[in-house]
Amino acid sequence: MECPFCHAPITEDVEFCPQCGKALKTEYAFTVEAVEGEEELSPAPVETEEAPKKKLPTEPILWCAVAVVLLVVALLFVFVFGRPTPSDPDASLTGGKNYTVSHEAFTDEIASKEVVFSSKGDDQNAIDNKTLAMYYWDTIYAFYENYAYYLQYIGFDPATLETTQCAIAQEQTWQEYFLSEAMNRYRSQNAVYRTAMKEGYTLPEDAQKTYDSNVADMNANENLPDLLLQTYGAGVTREDYLAYWTVQYYYSVYMSEKMQEIQYTDDDLSDFYDAHAEEYASIRIPKVSKPVMHVRHILITPAEPKAEADWAVAKNTAQQVYDTYLSGEQTETAFASLAKLHSEDGNAADGGLYENVYPGQMVEEFEAWCFDESRKAGDTDIVETEFGYHIMYYVGQGDYIYWQEMVKMDYLSEETNNWVAEIRSDYTLTYDLESIALTLPGQILTPQVAE
Repeated sequence: MECPFCHAPITEDVEFCPQCGKALKTEYAFTVEAVEGEEELSPAPVETEEAPKKKLPTEPILWCAVAVVLLVVALLFVFVFGRPTPSDPDASLTGGKNYTVSHEAFTDEIASKEVVFSSKGDDQNAIDNKTLAMYYWDTIYAFYENYAYYLQYIGFDPATLETTQCAIAQEQTWQEYFLSEAMNRYRSQNAVYRTAMKEGYTLPEDAQKTYDSNVADMNANENLPDLLLQTYGAGVTREDYLAYWTVQYYYSVYMSEKMQEIQYTDDDLSDFYDAHAEEYASIRIPKVSKPVMHVRHILITPAEPKAEADWAVAKNTAQQVYDTYLSGEQTETAFASLAKLHSEDGNAADGGLYENVYPGQMVEEFEAWCFDESRKAGDTDIVETEFGYHIMYYVGQGDYIYWQEMVKMDYLSEETNNWVAEIRSDYTLTYDLESIALTLPGQILTPQVAE
């Protein structure tokens, strides 16, 4: 299984990718806009699945649920821990060449031209312009899904990638940057996939059933050719996509299994944290060995934060709501009902529930109450913070320690990346720049406008 944004290997039980830091459960809808001069198409239904908590889809962008994390623009320039997937110095295009051609100029001969080559002795493999387009556009879509809201600030326009300077790699255009990333991704996935095939790897039973079901659905989908045109541009056939998708799927499942085979001890995780202590501190993950906890609260805020009288009113209101709770059933359900009626926090509709709160996540006073050693389920109180008065209800502890979970994923990611780097180092990547050709999709993404 892999992160849908940076394609780092991950396990099913993570909420954030340890490599790129992206949230993996936030739903997000993006807009599309028809490319001038191309036929506007209605998207075919995209197969999605309501994933349980901490579960990721393994399919590539075309078939997975859309997700995004609300990060600051600065994260466009630093991928959180600086431990990226191994990159290819040889696959770093520069020079400002425009690789985009019109749909009419994208002939069958050009579409089927092999342009990127991977070789290991007698083991030769190549992808044509159609397959390169799938790697290329999926790389862009993953980037877009993560940063759509902020791209307006850095001049990112999917319709002019070939002429706009990249804000991440100044010596490249956006098109050159994404082509480089696409070829880098191809090299890693091809090396791992071919290694798995040489080992005689077969999918586990459940994964095989999922694979067979998805292939059957794609073969039966009459709208798939139109969706491929919208997603990847001209020329990509059902057969092209199925071959590409198969590599993605096998790669994801195989890498997930490899990651789960990695052995580690608590001391390994502790040493890893210590080696990256400054980085963890910068993203507020302290090394506090207390389990996450679940809590409900009712937030009462002063009308004017700087007015002492309004703080007094808020305190009185909080006490009245708390007295209502104390005079009633004093159950979690009763507390949740009061939160829905009175809380001014954004989670009021959920009964004021915060799940899996970890040290470093909340303001100091809130956390001090929650993580008190004497705290037990059903405890209540009023806590004052800079935001107002919190009527608290302690639900109970979670089943993991947050810093260990985050470090575990980083540790596994680094170990897996080292393994991938070793495998792909045996493969030489070359490409035919003069023959690379891309077309614009039938519809392209439009950066979100800040309100």
